[in-house]
Amino acid sequence: MRSRFSTFDRVVARVLIWTLTATSVWQIAPPFSLVAVVSAQAPAPKTVTFYGPQRFTRTTGAPNVFTATISVPRSDCTLPRM
Repeated sequence: MRSRFSTFDRVVARVLIWTLTATSVWQIAPPFSLVAVVSAQAPAPKTVTFYGPQRFTRTTGAPNVFTATISVPRSDCTLPRM
C-alpha cells in the first residue's frame, strides 16, 4: 500500500516538528547569564552549634532517666528533614 505523502513531505514534516519542539524547550529554559548570576549570589550555608558534648553514664541497678534542656538560637533558616 502506497502512502499519499511523498518522502519530501515526510522529511519537511519531521523538520518542522523538531524545530517547534526545540524552540519551545529553549523558551522555557532561563538564559545562561541569569543562571550564572543566581548561582553566584547563593549564600553560603550557615552552621551553628547549639548542643555541646555531654556525657550520660549508665549505672548499675534501675534504668537511668536523663533529661537535657537546650536553647536554640533564633534564626531565619529551616532545619533539614531526616
